[in-house]
Amino acid sequence: MEPHDVIICRWPKPLRYQFYKNLMPDVPITHCVHCNKMFHTDDYIMQVLQKGRCPFCRTPSADAAENNME
Repeated sequence: MEPHDVIICRWPKPLRYQFYKNLMPDVPITHCVHCNKMFHTDDYIMQVLQKGRCPFCRTPSADAAENNME
């Protein structure tokens, strides 16, 4: 299994981390580390370019562009 096929949602304690495998590797997925939501990369990038933030948690794109692309 390739590391880029696995998405890790890191939740605060006492919750455990959750691991997801992308079963359709031809569809790129972007994961927001702030809200742990997953988006189609094209949709996420379009939303960040239009509104400058994550579409779910509204984290500003300065953090989103550096930390959320996986």
